[in-house]
Formats: sequence, C-alpha cells, structure tokens
Amino acid sequence: MIKFKIPKIENLYTFKQSLTRKTDKPYSVISDQFIWRTGGGWSTHFELVGLGELFATAATREKCPRDQVRIVFFNKNGQYIGDSYQDVPSYKKISLNISELIDVGESSIGTFSVFHPRTPETLVNLGCSLTERGYVSYAREGEVLRSFIHGNYDAIASDSNGGFQSLTGVSILRREYCLQYCFNIDGKYETIVVNTTPSTQSIIMRVYDNAIHQSKLRDSLFSYKSIDNSIATLSSKVPSRGLCCFLLSSSHKPRYAVFESNSVMLRPVVFHTSERYFNVFHG
Repeated sequence: MIKFKIPKIENLYTFKQSLTRKTDKPYSVISDQFIWRTGGGWSTHFELVGLGELFATAATREKCPRDQVRIVFFNKNGQYIGDSYQDVPSYKKISLNISELIDVGESSIGTFSVFHPRTPETLVNLGCSLTERGYVSYAREGEVLRSFIHGNYDAIASDSNGGFQSLTGVSILRREYCLQYCFNIDGKYETIVVNTTPSTQSIIMRVYDNAIHQSKLRDSLFSYKSIDNSIATLSSKVPSRGLCCFLLSSSHKPRYAVFESNSVMLRPVVFHTSERYFNVFHG
C-alpha cells in the first residue's frame, strides 16, 4: 500500500500576501497616497522635509544643495491629473498649502503623493527605499486650528522615468478591517478609503450596534457560513489609486464599522464634523 504524505497547508491569509510589495526598480522612491480636499471650506496642507539630505555625502550635498520634490495628484477615480515641483532647502521643513498647488477643476477630493528625487545609494545597498509618510493636515474656513494625521502605507512607487507602481498587497481571500472607533458623538462622519492596491477593489462597509459584529461558522476548509447582524451595509467598487467615501450620521447609540475587501491592509481616514468643531483621524 502506497502512503502519501499530505503537505502542511499554509495559512491562506498570509501565504505570499505581504502587506507591501517590493518595487520593481531599486532606485524607486515611495510615498503614501494622502487625501486632499478642496471646496466646502476645506484646505489641505503638508509638512515637507528634504529627506534625501539625511543620507547625503559631502560631495553630493555640495553638488545639489536642495531637493526638488515632485508632488503628484490623482482624482477620486485614481487618474493622474497633474503634478507640482517644490524645492526644499537642506535641513529645512516647509509647510505647503496643497490646495493652492494645482487646479483640480470641479473635483473636491482626491489623493496626492510626495516623491523625493531619488533613493540614496546607502539605502539601495541595504535593500531599502526612501519613503514619504509625513504629516498632512486639514483646515476648515473660520477655524484657527488644523487637524493632523500621518501617512499609513508604502502605497505607491515612482521610478526615474516617472512611472507609478501601486504596492499594497492583494489577498486571496476576503479580509475584514475593524475600525477602531465607536461612532457615538453628534455630527457627520465621512469615512474615506483609498485603494492602494494595483487592482480594482470591491469594498463593503458594514455598520453594527455592538462590538461583537459577526459570527462565523466553518463550513469547509476554504469557506465560512456567516451570520450577519449588521444594521446597515454600504458598498463601492474603487479603482486602483482611487477612493470612496462612506457617509454616516451619528446617533446617541454606539455604532461600529467593519470594512471588507481583498486588500491586505485597508485603514480608513475619518472626517468628523459638527457645528462646533471637526476632527480627522485614522480609524
């Protein structure tokens, strides 16, 4: 009798599904896809630092005393709509009003990425890339203070020819991301999701009235039977580099949100506005 040894089955949620893929070209530079907003009293700002200077040698610093950074803009459908080049003096930080850098037409929301000139040789030799995940802030007309958030992902790479490569991993199975927030304060919540994968994503937002959102029963090795007790379900097909916005009005009862997609990582940005104040934060 011939005996067959069954190989160990890898975890299907992690097997060859990294959070971020490596770039195709070693000297590529990487950025998050930050959200920009204009119109409706909103303005968007970015704190830009010449990161390349941190790794420059005396020779390269004398040859090039400042970085010229490329800021690339995409609309809500992920389409390239323009760019802006900014000079950053050595060891200096400049605050940019992103809303003033490009004419976005009738668009009121989209994303932008910040690409430094090159990945320094010292980082390339270590198998690393220069990445921008700095601070973006938002202001409303008539408000004194801004709300700041930092970058999330190694979302998109740009090579020396100006081409783009989306880097977030795509999962074989559907995944859930539980928003780490309870919607229980008066006001309007705009929950914005950016698709930083290279493919169109079907994104579902489910709203629950308790933190234990869903029961799952294993049906077979590859499937589950779900008992869904959500009180609301919203969905959107989002192209690569595009975004979608799910609106939720708060009530005095607690509400929780769960996002489902094939993206390995899908962390939303939440804009909470009321008559008295506003707040922007990662969920």
